[in-house]
Amino acid sequence: MRNTMFEEALELFDSLLRCRVHEPERGLGRVLLGEMMHERVVRNGVLADVVVSSGVVGMYGKCGRFGDAVKVFDEMPERDAACWNCVISCYYQSGQCESNM
Repeated sequence: MRNTMFEEALELFDSLLRCRVHEPERGLGRVLLGEMMHERVVRNGVLADVVVSSGVVGMYGKCGRFGDAVKVFDEMPERDAACWNCVISCYYQSGQCESNM
C-alpha cells in the first residue's frame, strides 16, 4: 500500500511547491496548506500511521494550532516515543507546558 501512494505523495509535494502565498498571507497560507494535507491523509486512510500522525501533530503545533495538534494526538490509535516528544513540544511552544503537565 505504501508504494502505491508514492506517486500521490510526489504530486502533492509538487503542488505545494507551486503554491505561492503573498507575504502578509503567508501564515494563513501555511495553515491552509497544512489543513489540506491533513484532509488528504484522512481521506487516504493513512492517519493511522504513527509517523504520518506525528507529522500532522507537529505541523499543527508549528502553525500555532495547539488544540488541533492535541486533538490529532488524542485520536491516534498508536503512539511511540517520537509522537509523545512531538506533542510535548507542542505544549511547550504554546506556553501551556507547565499548566498541563
